[in-house]
Order: sequence, then structure tokens, then C-alpha cells
Amino acid sequence: MKKTIKIVSIVLLSLLVLLITLPFLFKGTIDKKAKEEVNKMLNAKVDWKSIDLSLIRNFPNLSVGLDGLKVVGVKEFEGDTLVAFKSFKLSVNLGSVLFGDQIEIKSILLDEPKIYATVLKTGKANWDIAKASDTTKTTEPKDTSTTKFKLTLKKFEIRKANIVYQDEKMNVFAAIKNLGYVLKGDFTQDNTDIDNKLTIEKMSVLYGGIKYLNNAAFEFAAKISADLKNMKFTFKDNELALNALHLGFDGTVSMVKEDIGMDLKFYAKKTDFKEVLSLVPMVYMKSFKDVKTAGHFALKGFAKGTYNKTSLPGFGADLIVENAMFKYPSLPKSVDNINIKVNVDNKGGKGDVTDVDVSKFHVELAQNPFDAQVHVTTSAADVLIKGKLVGKIELEKLKDVIPLDSMTVAGLVNANIVIAGNLSSIEKQKYEDFKADGKVELTNIRYTSKDLPQGVLISKGLLNFTPKYLDLAAFDAQIGKSDIHLIGKVLNFIPYALKKETLSASLNFSSNLLDANEFLTGKPTTPETTKKDTLPLEAFEIPKNIDFHLITKLKKVYYDKLTIDNIDGLIDLKDAKASLTNLKMNLLQGSLSMNGFYDAAIYTSPNVDLKLDMTDIDIADAAKAFNTVKKMAPIAERCKGKFSMVFNYASELTKNMMPVLNTVNGGGAFKSNNIGISDAKIFGTMADLLKNETFRKPTLKDVNVNFSIVNGNVTIKPFNTSIGNYKAEIGGTQGLDQVMNYKILSTIPKSDLGAAGALLSKATSALGVQGNEDLLVDLRIEGKINAPKIRINKIDFAKGSAKEVIKEKVQEVVTKQVDQIKQQAEEKAKAEAEKLKKEAQEKAKKEVENLKNKAAERLKNMF
Repeated sequence: MKKTIKIVSIVLLSLLVLLITLPFLFKGTIDKKAKEEVNKMLNAKVDWKSIDLSLIRNFPNLSVGLDGLKVVGVKEFEGDTLVAFKSFKLSVNLGSVLFGDQIEIKSILLDEPKIYATVLKTGKANWDIAKASDTTKTTEPKDTSTTKFKLTLKKFEIRKANIVYQDEKMNVFAAIKNLGYVLKGDFTQDNTDIDNKLTIEKMSVLYGGIKYLNNAAFEFAAKISADLKNMKFTFKDNELALNALHLGFDGTVSMVKEDIGMDLKFYAKKTDFKEVLSLVPMVYMKSFKDVKTAGHFALKGFAKGTYNKTSLPGFGADLIVENAMFKYPSLPKSVDNINIKVNVDNKGGKGDVTDVDVSKFHVELAQNPFDAQVHVTTSAADVLIKGKLVGKIELEKLKDVIPLDSMTVAGLVNANIVIAGNLSSIEKQKYEDFKADGKVELTNIRYTSKDLPQGVLISKGLLNFTPKYLDLAAFDAQIGKSDIHLIGKVLNFIPYALKKETLSASLNFSSNLLDANEFLTGKPTTPETTKKDTLPLEAFEIPKNIDFHLITKLKKVYYDKLTIDNIDGLIDLKDAKASLTNLKMNLLQGSLSMNGFYDAAIYTSPNVDLKLDMTDIDIADAAKAFNTVKKMAPIAERCKGKFSMVFNYASELTKNMMPVLNTVNGGGAFKSNNIGISDAKIFGTMADLLKNETFRKPTLKDVNVNFSIVNGNVTIKPFNTSIGNYKAEIGGTQGLDQVMNYKILSTIPKSDLGAAGALLSKATSALGVQGNEDLLVDLRIEGKINAPKIRINKIDFAKGSAKEVIKEKVQEVVTKQVDQIKQQAEEKAKAEAEKLKKEAQEKAKKEVENLKNKAAERLKNMF
């Protein structure tokens, strides 16, 4: 017995040691292999801090954990974190994995996940990260045999999830803070009860720039009776709460093959008006719990039918509010006599006919009555709309009924509009069959907020309705320092409102002062505030469904560091593009004419294509104002003078409106009569090399440059100019990496080269050559823009100077040597004479060349 106990003890102890040590023995291998395989499968960077394996913690269950899991995007989503978890934990029955045909998952926990989901304008989503399979798919016969393998789950939980969803294509933004979710159920049974509980601390939703939910609280609790064998689910004790609104619902959902059958009803569990009031974002703010209300409401709806590829279930809803009011105790006035009646009906089937009837909407806002009626029937064939809106609202009284915090509003809105007819009448231009009459008048509308601290004042606005167009008879606004004036016609406004079709307009747009920096940065500016640093501008979006023709006259515009006067021309906004036609302006002490476009189809990376005709522009001011000039030609900041230029320019831009240098293409011609340069490192080095102070602060005359830019690389075709009194030819290239390779050929008299010129004069005098001969100096500018290197590549005699005289002297020396040889060696054979003649020629030539080379070498060493 003792022996048996001893053996059993040893076995149990050994098993215990194995259970403890096995996860540690293989942890490193599993961690490394898992990361390798996951990153092979995904177009993303996946990493985690540590992996945890344990057979002891929940024995006999295997516990698997990942801490610090991150999934980071690549390419267009470079650096964006798609998913991050504090930890991911999984508990699975080890026996079911090793010996069973049914894997039993005890629990799954996602602890503090952070999810950022985004869709670009192109429709590309950042969660679409699965790599395409390299293997060719082959069609295999279906396996009709049954399998005993099952996967069961006992509990699934999410704790404190934070989710952001941004869809640039649909113009949707949603944010969820502290989402919690628990799912429990015994999925091993054919019939079971499933418990669901979802809570969201705060949820905000914006669509089309309109905030539909603002930090709304959300709860969903449902006990579902599930017939897993027949895939039928019955809702029995359920509740959905959005802010203070509590809805109950019941019914069934069945899933048979590709059909989803449903028979669901929902209804308000309480009828206090305060519940439905909590859905209004402006009202549901702090101290909402103290709001006093009266009146009741009723809300009910349904969804019944089959959902599949060709069919939709029918649905409908009714909302009635009767004799309601609300008042904040801290505010002096109330909103009274709220009466609303809304019905929504869709018969289902193809689902192409939906009827929305707001038969009553009446509210008295601080004794300002407002009434509206709208009835819209949409179908695949047409849209019928009937509507009436009558109201006169003093906006300043809003502060007496609703807490506005940092926001202020004031002014008068007076509206009286009647609309009736089919949308097809407008599309077919049968305007006589469509009724649209009335006006909206705005008087002294004032608005300020945290997002718009400079404020907006609409001193006058008048919009007249006709079946054919909206007549914008007046619109005079002040935004910060900027004044904006618009008059004209707006067409296709009803198809735009109902079907998001293109809104067209032809408008006269004028302003005495337009501070574009206020719109691009949200902060008021002046040229003085932007002298030192460039403002952090942001690319702006142009809606795809507008077609605006703007006849533009702007007297003064501030844009970044520029002050622009007298902008006059045409601006067309269409298909997310701003097209400029003969847009003329005065800036930088000169004038500019502009044609081309700004394309914001993908507004975070827009592109421009412009033709610029510039006249008498100040060089130094241009360098300070344009970052592109500063980057590609920093020497411009050291220049004085004016230039004219015709420039074709195209490039992509960053979201901060900066050019993407490797996409810059174009070219043109640059002209200037005089360019004075001072304190430039390049020319200072030239002065030191050539021992001539003329080059330290030179003046370039009659500059006429042709240049081209290909993918950010600049080529300057050789051009002739004068540097001071010296003629010069300049040309070369500048790369995207800012490496320069320029060549300057300048003709300089040797007397202007100081000691070096004196040395050369002495050398040439030995040959009997006198005078002030010109030298051709070949300079090379290399290295990067911010660290240029200058060297003398070659110095030679200029054409027509002492070089030709030296050649003649060589011949004289040769002739003299030959005569001497002939007198001394007449007896020698002709052949020997020829040999000696040749030797004499070579000897004389070498003497002259040696003399010349010594002079040139010493000259170069002095530099």
C-alpha cells in the first residue's frame, strides 16, 4: 500500500510539474510563431506585449491571454491604430480540445478595447486588411456528410470599449465611450435562453454635419428564447433605453436558409413627455434631470415580413405628442403647447414606397409660435411632397428656455413657405405643375460658439421661393473680420433636399475683406500675426453635389502670409473641384492672373493644377510668402528686385496644404531686369575663391530663365546674364533630395583676380605676351541647398585672348631651334635632321606647356 501511494504521489506531482512548466517551456516559441503567422495573413502590423498560457489558473480549463494587443494600419492608413486591447482572454475546456468532437469555450473577455474604424473618400476601409490568397480556388464537390464537430460558448464579455467610426464617403461620424456587453447562454442545447446586456456611457452621432445624438446614454437588455435547431428566436423580456426614453419590444425572428423572417413590435414603456424630449441633442445637456415637463406622448411601431435579397419587411411607426411643455427651473421662460403627430408607413415587399406624414408640428418658443406640416411619399417612380412652414422666431429668446453654455444666438427668423407637387415635374421642367411660394427672411442673426469664437452676423438675408429656383435676393454676413455678400439664384433645391442630387447656383460673390485664415484655421489673423510662422492650414472639402458659379469680386484677402488685393474673376465649384478662370489679383507689389483648378475629391490629399502669369512680383516677399519657394530656392530671401514669370504648376497637397514635392511638375519662364543679392553664402564663397569682392554682393542683369520641374526635380536651361560687369552663363539641376548641380561660366580679366592674376601675367610675360587677357572661369555649385559646396572646376584663357598669342610664340621658338641645329649639323643626313627637328619641336612645346601649367597650377592652388 505504501509503495502504491508513493507511485501515485510521484505521478500526480509529475503531472502538476508538467502543468506548471509546459506553458513556460513553449511560451516563447508559440509567441514568435503566432506573430509571424498573423502578420503574414494581414495587411497590417500586429503586435502584443506578452502572451499568457496557463493550465493551473482555471484547471481543467486552458487559459490563453494576450496583453497589449495592437493592430496598426499600413499604406494609406500608416500609423493609424485600428484595434488595441488592454488584454484578450480566452478560457477553453482542455479535455474538449484533446478528446472531444465539441470544443467548449468557457469564456471570452475583451478588456478595454479601442477601435478606430474609418472609410476614406475612395471607399477604402481600414479594417479591410485580409491578404488575398495566392492559391487558385478550385471548385470541389460539396461534402454532404454530417459532422459531429461543434463549437460552444458559455460567456462573451466586453469591458470599457471605446469606438470611433468615421466615414468620409458617407459623411458620418460616431463615437462611443465605455461600451460594455455581456452575452451568456448554453449553446450546447437545442433550446436555451440567451441573456444579452449592452450599455454605452456616451454616444454621439453626426451625419451630414448634423448632430443627431450628443453624448447620449444607451442601454439594451434582452432575454431571448432560442430554438437553435430551427433557428428561431423569441424576444420576451426586453428593454431599450436611449437617454430617458425606454422602449419595450417583443416578437420573433427566424432564419431559414437565406430568408430572415421577423414579426417585431416596439412601444414606449412610459408616456412622460420628458422621455421623448431627452432625444433632442440641444436639450439633453447638464441639469436635464431638473427640467419640469407636462404632457404625454405615445410611440409604437412594428417590423413584419421577410428580409432577403429581393424583399424587405414592412415597417411603420406612430408618434403623438399632446399639449406638452418643458421649462428649466433656472431659466425664466418655457416652451409651450407642443403638439406633434407623425406617421411612417412602408408596406414591405420591394420596399420602394415609403410614406412619411408629419400632419402636425406646433411649438411656442418663449411665446413665439412655429407651425409645420410635411407629407412625403417616396417611390422608385417619383416623390410627392406637400409642406407648409410658418413661424417667426426671436432667436435671442432661446437663452430664456434652453441652457446654451458658451453658445450665443440672437436675431429674427421669419418664414412662410408652401410647397406642393411631384419631384418629376421639376425634373421635367414643368414648373407650372409644382407649387413653391413664400420666403425666409433673416434679420441681424448673431451666433458665436467655442468652434466659432469670432462669431457670425447675418445682418440681412432674404430667400424667395419659386418652383424653378430660390431667389437669393440678399445675403450680407460678417464672420469675424470678413464680410460676405451674395446675391443670385439657387436651382434644383428640392431634388437636392429629397434625393441629395446636385444643387446648382449662379451667384455674385463680393467682399471688402475676406480673411481666409479664419476659415482654414478657425482663428482670426492679420498679416502681422503670420510674419514669423506659417499658419497650420488645413485642406478644405468641396461637396460633390454642388455646382456653383461664382462671379467673384474681393477687394482684400488674407491668405496665410499673403495680403491680396482686387481679386476679380470666375470660381466654379463642381464635382468636389474649384476651377479658376481668369482670376486676377494684386499681391507682393505686383499682379497675378490665375487659371486652373483645386481638386478636393479626396480632400485630405487634394491636388492643384494651375497656370500662373505673374508681373512685377517682389522676389523677397515671394520667398517669405510661399513655402515652396523657400524650400526649393532659399537664396530668394537674400534677393532684391522684381520678376515676371509664366509658370505651369501641378502637384498633390498634404492635408496641411503643403506641396508633396515628388509630385510637383511644371515649368515656365522667369524674367528680371535686375536682381540684387546680399549676404548669400554661395556668392560669399565665390568672392573668397576668386579674390574679388564684386561677387559678394552681386547684381544679376537681364535675367531670362527657362526652367522645368519633373517630379520635384528642377532643371534650369543655361542662360546668359551679367554678374556685375562680368558676363556669365548659368544652368544646372536641383534634385528632390535638394542636391544641387549648377555650373557658372564667367569671363573675368586676369587683373581682377588679385595675386592670382599677377602670377599669370608674370608667366605670360616670359613668353613676350603683354596686356590684360580675359580668363574663362568654370565654377561648380554642388551639395545640398542648406550646405552648398563651391569649387573651381577649370580656368582657361578666353577665346581671342593671350591663348592665341602663346600658340604663335611656340612656333617661333620651334623655328629658332631648328635653324641652329641646321647650322651645326649640315653634314648630318637628312633623316637625322628630321629626327632632331622633331625632338626640337617636342622640346620647345614641352617648355611652353610646362610654363603654362606651372602658372595655372599655382593660380589654382592660391584659390
